[in-house]
Amino acid sequence: MNTRSIIGHIGGVALFFTCSASLGDDGCSKAYDSATDSASFERCRALALAGEKSAQMGYGLILWSGYDRTPDRAEALKWWRRAAHQSYLPAQIALADLLGHPELEPALRNDVEAYAWRSALGQLRQASELWKTFSPEQRQRAMRLAEEFKAKYVVPK
Repeated sequence: MNTRSIIGHIGGVALFFTCSASLGDDGCSKAYDSATDSASFERCRALALAGEKSAQMGYGLILWSGYDRTPDRAEALKWWRRAAHQSYLPAQIALADLLGHPELEPALRNDVEAYAWRSALGQLRQASELWKTFSPEQRQRAMRLAEEFKAKYVVPK
């Protein structure tokens, strides 16, 4: 297994993701590095469509970063959710970090979902910071979603 650090930006804030993957196997790494490598991009996309969670994460990273392409952050989040719902920890962490980030475009920001991922992953200090800002209705939704995520998607440590 190789480790790969990916840099994404929200406004002027740099975000670093470290993903462990068999680099080169799914084409996502090559596609991320070169927008002209359409064969690798299509291989990555095909594996993501087939449900391969690390390819879903990789495809999302390509879409998020827009490296030599036009970024599509809404679509990237959809792919990360697919991977996260397969208990893929890097995608869960990315969603926990990004969805509540103050620099994320308001249309994409989802503090309730960010709280749910943070809580389900045991990131209680960060979750409590979001909790403080919630209305009673948001707190109810956040608690239900956190319980669902923990029961369905988070692998116990």
